[in-house]
Amino acid sequence: MALRVWYRSSVLLDNLSRTAGAEYYHFQQPNQYVPDSKPLSDLELDCCYNPQKRALRAYPDTSQLLRRLGDELRQRGINYYDLTRIFADNRETLYKDDCCHLNARGNELLAASMVQHLEPALWKRAGLGVYESRGGAVSADTALDTAAQEISPIYSVNKLYFDVSYTADGILRYSRDDCHPTDAATPFFLHITPLDSADLLSEGPDPGYNSYEVRFDRDGGVTDAAGKCVVEYELPDYAIATVRTGQYSPDTGNMLWQSRLTLDWGFAVERTAAGTLRYSRDNCRPAHLATRFFLHLTPVDAANLSPWRVAHGYHILDFFLGFRPNDGLIDAAGRCVIERTLPEYDIASIVTGQYIPETGRPLWETRVDFE
Repeated sequence: MALRVWYRSSVLLDNLSRTAGAEYYHFQQPNQYVPDSKPLSDLELDCCYNPQKRALRAYPDTSQLLRRLGDELRQRGINYYDLTRIFADNRETLYKDDCCHLNARGNELLAASMVQHLEPALWKRAGLGVYESRGGAVSADTALDTAAQEISPIYSVNKLYFDVSYTADGILRYSRDDCHPTDAATPFFLHITPLDSADLLSEGPDPGYNSYEVRFDRDGGVTDAAGKCVVEYELPDYAIATVRTGQYSPDTGNMLWQSRLTLDWGFAVERTAAGTLRYSRDNCRPAHLATRFFLHLTPVDAANLSPWRVAHGYHILDFFLGFRPNDGLIDAAGRCVIERTLPEYDIASIVTGQYIPETGRPLWETRVDFE
């Protein structure tokens, strides 16, 4: 019964869309219970996979039926795409619960896959002639930029109106040569996606980012004698995943241009002569220290592993500094150093980095092999 409703609903939505002159697309989302659809990470196996859950026991068989009904939808001329296996070769942590829901990274990759199917139709609708594929997969980080900057004629004419860069001391810098006064007079929108959703400021419907406005005259913008204009904006101190910024036309509300940045993370990691593990970073900001570190140690002798870690092959010694501005972890030159004591047993290798527990997505990671 449920499958018939699922099938009929897609047919009715397609008919309704055609009547309204719109195009309908049906995407079947990934699911960790589809056989051979993803090699699950250790974290996913711990938190996000429960094949004995009553509501999920029949899903492997149901997925086969959905695939057959999807074939029938395509035969009827409906734009149906099965995305259940787009993670077949991906070992990242992409699921966030034992149902089927994706974390932020998983949603980025899903959006990128959808763009690959939508791009030809949007290209045609924008009147850009015969679609020319750029080949290869659309990157998750550029999926939305593709739709915004390459498909719409507005964006293709006004690409990257300002150069946008991020400085190590937490400043977002806008610059443009041959700058006309009207170029800088238009406010810049600034959408900042925090790594931790607890840092979202909105109390209403959650857009997933914090919204700010940058104004050239208010925020210290300058124009030199050669006509180059520059404005710098200090970013907030919470941990930032991405920044999306640009300008809208004040007359039409259309976006003139936009740019997306993924901010710099990472520490140099080394073993000291005293046997500690040292993390160090120049241009260190509080946000770099306020995010959880993961630390996985593989011993030379597996006998040193706890019984419940033998199957994984490493110890987990994750840590959280709980950074406060007066902790003295950042010196006057902006450099921070952290040292962690290592176990006394012989270590084969260490994998460490930082991640957000809510999503499981790593910000950076590095491996240290011991002789």
